[in-house]
Amino acid sequence: MRKKLKRTALSTIVLASVALFAPACDTLDPALVDAIIRFLDSFGNSNGNHNSNNNNNDNNAGIAGVVFTVHGRPIDGYREINLTVNSVELIGDGEHGEIELMPPVRINLINPDFSEFLACISDAPVGSFNKLRLRVSEPEFVKSDDTVIGTEMIQLNANGKIDLNTQGDHFEILDDENQLIEFKLGPADNALKVTQTGNDKFILRTEVFVRASATISKPFISEPGEIIEIRDDSISNNNNNNDDSDNNNEDNDNQSDGPADRRLIIHASNCELEVVILDDTEIVDSGDQPLTFEDLLEGDIVVIVGAYDVDGVIIATKVVLQLD
Repeated sequence: MRKKLKRTALSTIVLASVALFAPACDTLDPALVDAIIRFLDSFGNSNGNHNSNNNNNDNNAGIAGVVFTVHGRPIDGYREINLTVNSVELIGDGEHGEIELMPPVRINLINPDFSEFLACISDAPVGSFNKLRLRVSEPEFVKSDDTVIGTEMIQLNANGKIDLNTQGDHFEILDDENQLIEFKLGPADNALKVTQTGNDKFILRTEVFVRASATISKPFISEPGEIIEIRDDSISNNNNNNDDSDNNNEDNDNQSDGPADRRLIIHASNCELEVVILDDTEIVDSGDQPLTFEDLLEGDIVVIVGAYDVDGVIIATKVVLQLD
């Protein structure tokens, strides 16, 4: 029997949760966006994040739920600008609130293929903002020729602050509403700059120019997840059917034709995500060895590939158990 794995730092693993596209276009199905918004309701009472409002929002200004994502593109011979984001801070017309990310989030700031999950916040401050300030650490750059520039070669200025700056185009966080905001790297050549000093240090400019949007322009990719609960309602359903076989037909008539009744509750990036496991969901370990649903344990770190359905849960097409 496989032993329960020790918990590991979530920021070291990549979790992919790929959203559905609308047919033959480069935008997401509106049902997906609605599902993500409904999904925010599921963590409205979560303690997965801490909002240390250092502003004047205590005068009943209100709070809201919001998902932030980032979508990039290759720049200046680089294809990855990897950063660990420890907190985010909203900056605008005299209003701001710093939100600690627990656990920190690992992102590629210039990923062209996905709109990367940055944070989901259940108690974001309400207001009008034009910057999202990231407090980052552990930078790593990857050039187009696969050359890796390690943390020791990179200099972070401003105490590790990186501002996603919408250049005056404000985005609104509305009171008592759940929202989705994507920060897309601006089209200008100077939207993001990496320079090299005379002592061979690399510096990422502290201002990154972005556009804020209420829609996702690429598939959604989320953060690593630890299994905190495993639900297998099929077991209890089978027991109930065996105890009262005379009522099988009536029970079946009352059952929903919805998704499979095996689910994982996963803690990832300030959220608790509900993942539905279907009969055809592929489950493997990181060595690509096949597993079963019964092999998964609470405390395991998993990679989920899937899509949000209309009920705001993730329908998994693949689950990869991390063995390291």
